[in-house]
Amino acid sequence: MGDAYGWTDNGRQVFDPVRLEQAAADLRKNNTAQQLREQLVAGLADPTAFGKLPKAPDASDRLRSAYDAMEAQLKRVGIDLADLASRALAAADLARQVDPVTQAMARRGHPGMM
Repeated sequence: MGDAYGWTDNGRQVFDPVRLEQAAADLRKNNTAQQLREQLVAGLADPTAFGKLPKAPDASDRLRSAYDAMEAQLKRVGIDLADLASRALAAADLARQVDPVTQAMARRGHPGMM
């Protein structure tokens, strides 16, 4: 979802509704919160991502623990991974309602968005 936004020269946030909708569709393909969690953890805390570092398993475990702590905090405020697609669609809807300058920047792209 990182490609769904960027910055203008004056520091304003630019959201691309089409990319946000695509991100929501991609999230929905994964069906369950558990599948999303497994993909995120695999991508973030894969021990092989640390190469041959002597403490690669420890680094992976610390990342996994950090993710678990973040997920626990999200649950405390009533958010789980299954909500991400809905939240991306809500962001897309907001992006469609923004001012014309922001819409124009999102349509034509911006060097800061790359």
